[in-house]
Amino acid sequence: MNSASRLLRVVETFNNNAGATLTALWSSFLEAPSTEEGNEMVFAAVQAFLGEIRQAQLKLSQLGAPPQLFDRYASILRNSFSPIQLASTWANHKNAGSEPMLQTLRWASWALEKFNENDIDAATFEKLLVDLAAQDERLQDPAIPPAMKEMLQRHANALRVSLQLYKIQGVSPIREAVHTAVGEVISEKRLDDDMLKGSNEPTKTAVTKGLEVLTRIAEVADKGSKVAKFAQEMYGWWEKGIGYMQSTGGTLPLPPGGGMSI
Repeated sequence: MNSASRLLRVVETFNNNAGATLTALWSSFLEAPSTEEGNEMVFAAVQAFLGEIRQAQLKLSQLGAPPQLFDRYASILRNSFSPIQLASTWANHKNAGSEPMLQTLRWASWALEKFNENDIDAATFEKLLVDLAAQDERLQDPAIPPAMKEMLQRHANALRVSLQLYKIQGVSPIREAVHTAVGEVISEKRLDDDMLKGSNEPTKTAVTKGLEVLTRIAEVADKGSKVAKFAQEMYGWWEKGIGYMQSTGGTLPLPPGGGMSI
């Protein structure tokens, strides 16, 4: 799918339940919980959707498409999907769900076909969410040092949100979440510093499993990419570091050259 086809999917889905509020439609689309976290996911989805409108416009412009073919419809979508419209029902946004809008988005989806991304299959997607839920449970262990727990939980939360936003923005938010996570681990040397104070089994398991999940998500987001290879290297480095730490009682060694660039 590309930016336009993802916009089309949202509009078509919302058309199936025009009497619901946009908040309810987004919550259903994202399968978000009825919690504060779910509300935050809805706001993140709105911002992501608005970003995809901009991406579709930009890519159509790069292809030389006349602005008048899409820009008017982009403005309609922008107005209807504004955060201030979340309490309104989709029925109040007839232009956004109209047949001309659908036809325009179908045309744009066809025009942007060269930007299509491979879809993540549902089974793989669900497995990643289950893995993140398991990591949440591990991080409840009080034996894990607070600083390490806070970092690993932040990574798990960001990766979960990025997976939920995949249906709106594709792999872009997933790549960003992976880059942020691996960058923090290496640049701040958090494993090297914190693991010396928390080299117990729950901590080692949480870090190992966290890096396993990070690596799998990176591979799914972009097979063979630099970030996926980097995540694999990082996990390999961590496995070696565990053996080193157990044999010497020292800190984890830094990668050759003091770090890796993303």
